[in-house]
Amino acid sequence: RSDDAGASWRYMGLTEAGIISQIIIDPDNMGTIYASAMGSPYERTPDRGVYKSTDGGETWTKSLFLSESTGVIDLVMSPEDTRILYAAGWDRIRNYRESITSGPGAKIYKTIDGGQHWNMLKDGLPMDEQSRIGLAIAPKDASRIYAVYVGQDHEVHGVYKSIDSGASWSQINTDATSGLPSKSLQGFGWYFGKIAIHPSNPDEIFLLGVRLYRWLPSMQRWQRADQGSGDVVHVDMHDLKFISDKEYVLATDGGLYHTDNSGQSWKDIENIPTTQFYRVAYNPHNPSKYYGGTQDNGSLSGNSESINTWKQYFGADGFRTIFHPLDSLIYYVEIQEGDLAVTTDGGKSYRGATKGINDMENINWDAPIIMSQHDPDILYYGTDRLYRSSTGTNVHFEPVSPKLTDSIIYLEATSNVTAISESSIDPDFLIVGTGDGNIWITEDLGKSWTNQSSRIPDRYITSIHHSLEFPDKAFVTLSGFKDGDNTPHILVTSDRGRSWNSITGNLPSLPVNDLLILPNNAEAVLFAATDAGIFLTKDEGETWAPVGNNLPSIPVFNIVYNVQLNQVVAGTFGKSIVSFDLDQIGLRGDMVVATNQETTEEQEVMIAPNPFSTGFTLDWGIQQEIIQIKIYGLEGRLFYEGTYQQHMSIDLSFAPVGIYVMILSGPEGRSFTKNLLKL
Repeated sequence: RSDDAGASWRYMGLTEAGIISQIIIDPDNMGTIYASAMGSPYERTPDRGVYKSTDGGETWTKSLFLSESTGVIDLVMSPEDTRILYAAGWDRIRNYRESITSGPGAKIYKTIDGGQHWNMLKDGLPMDEQSRIGLAIAPKDASRIYAVYVGQDHEVHGVYKSIDSGASWSQINTDATSGLPSKSLQGFGWYFGKIAIHPSNPDEIFLLGVRLYRWLPSMQRWQRADQGSGDVVHVDMHDLKFISDKEYVLATDGGLYHTDNSGQSWKDIENIPTTQFYRVAYNPHNPSKYYGGTQDNGSLSGNSESINTWKQYFGADGFRTIFHPLDSLIYYVEIQEGDLAVTTDGGKSYRGATKGINDMENINWDAPIIMSQHDPDILYYGTDRLYRSSTGTNVHFEPVSPKLTDSIIYLEATSNVTAISESSIDPDFLIVGTGDGNIWITEDLGKSWTNQSSRIPDRYITSIHHSLEFPDKAFVTLSGFKDGDNTPHILVTSDRGRSWNSITGNLPSLPVNDLLILPNNAEAVLFAATDAGIFLTKDEGETWAPVGNNLPSIPVFNIVYNVQLNQVVAGTFGKSIVSFDLDQIGLRGDMVVATNQETTEEQEVMIAPNPFSTGFTLDWGIQQEIIQIKIYGLEGRLFYEGTYQQHMSIDLSFAPVGIYVMILSGPEGRSFTKNLLKL
């Protein structure tokens, strides 16, 4: 609660109530507050229902309880009598073992005495099992109430109207003749489920689904209300507020939209960086350009220099973008449930890249896909087992593991591979993690597998990272988020999974979603992406501290290291993509100043052979000033450092096969890169 227009806030309690779906303040008595609670979504709990405070939120009492699995998803108050409220129940459980979105608790309740007593409304309403319910009450006619019921198929089951304060209900037509599509919610009714009433015409209502629909009482039909000129409004409608009879603001998965002519035209108005990024990347061929996959807004690219002109280069729900390290025209783009595409012309055209994957197997919404650090023609892909493709952009996957998930499947959504890591030192050493808490290790490229899960918590594996310097070492992060367990989990093994140690130190009680190892710092410098920001350790997990002072406490799901710019790049839910310059805190992994176009001087550099097997000769055709040479692996580990001499030989026989980046740095900060391939 804030009493000074948001300058400061104080906590109002209700921790046990879990998710609060609605807060209503009595306009006649500002100290009276109602809160509808869904409770913890992870368990059956007696803390669901409606809570009431009469002292401005200092203390609360439970006013309505339906069941341990039934929360209250919507709550509305009469504009004429603030003692009259209506509440909608919803059966909702979501954890790693079950997902319930409907049940017998989907009913509407009414109180006429400020919540002391509640009665179920029945006449004309469904009494069987339903999913989510949305409620609306007319602002100028308190006897007029509407409800939308979502069925067990997550489509519109029915829209109901009462003109006698809920005593009886009639149904508004939603069948095939009504103008409302049969799949108006496209199976996502648990995600929407709201209804709104026009401020001056209580017979005109709006249904919020994948699209926005208006009920025209004069025509007795539904009509799209979000098209207008240009059809600019993004899909997935979550809220609609009326400023006047003709002026509305609409909240969607793509931001806020405004109309001042009853929906004849709309404008995107929010212009704030709140996009939800699942995965992020930077372009190694143009390191100042950032890429990321977003919730329902596709895959986007851009930077802060052109923050209002980011481009969408792929649609749907975006996830990974994987760049070929040697060819700037080749990259892979992933969308939800592991649908992968590849471009060989820099994004002008794409083709499917999942040949060989059995799509009948369980595939995660955020399916893990990685490119080998040793050979860019090799990709790894996880379903409920591991696949490998070695044919470059002509992708053809073949399984290299048995099923790696538990034999008993509780929930298909998490009974799958969630993380894959390949050692940058030993290409035959792979680690695979699953959503049901398994860690599998192969040391012979999939010929044999060992389950090393017995000594780790039975939790969702969020990320795996091989050591950059030590061949037997690896890090694993886990989350108990959907079990209501906020214990932070970062584990390290130094013997290929035979034993594990926790390095969570003083991390706060938050799930950990990803880990970043800063190269060339003896593996002591780590960054943890958590549900409330990014934390840093400089002593391999003994002590942790937040990074920076301007990142809110929001979930961060993916962090990568931009080796060329010495930046940590993070994908957040709420603040889009953010980056942190490590020079601010005196940390360096690998400093590379990259150029985007070769100069004539750079073109004179001769490397032979390239690809190479043990080493190569480096030469320039003209005399150069003192040039510093550094050679890194793709992950940022330093393999060679020296000063250029005419016709010099560089030995990398000790290094594993793979791709390397050579940085040539001269006076006045001039620097450029050359890519190398060891076979």
